Amino acid sequence: ANKEAVNAMKPWLINSEKYTATVHRDTVHFFPGEMESIIDDLTRQIHVLSVGQQAGKIVRGELIPDSHLALSVSLDFADLPQIELSNDDSLNYLRKLTIRLADQRDGLYCITNSQVPFDISKVVSGALKSKWPKGWRILQSGNGINLLAG
Repeated sequence: ANKEAVNAMKPWLINSEKYTATVHRDTVHFFPGEMESIIDDLTRQIHVLSVGQQAGKIVRGELIPDSHLALSVSLDFADLPQIELSNDDSLNYLRKLTIRLADQRDGLYCITNSQVPFDISKVVSGALKSKWPKGWRILQSGNGINLLAG
């Protein structure tokens, strides 16, 4: 497994020393360390599709955080730089529209609304784009907003 990518995830977790990480098909997952022997036994006996909380994917040796991680109660976003979006910008972001941030440096950010994290994403050339799965996007119809769960 790509140990550097797994270790890159550790500062993002509250009490990271309590977790064990594994890589399956270039996706990093973490779970409580005390479950490691049970998980090892199970994966030897049955076909397991996924273990633990999904943290991100390894792309060209770099861990790209997954939207699932931002929604985890295990996320320690205090040390991640944050971008606070207004309600309107948050809705546009979740509609998968590009948000322009002229004064924002390129890099990885925890995206928040009302100080609640809902994504981890990169700003590239002043542009912030949602990586949420297409089925999670928000579509507006009429006077109401429908959240389409995938």
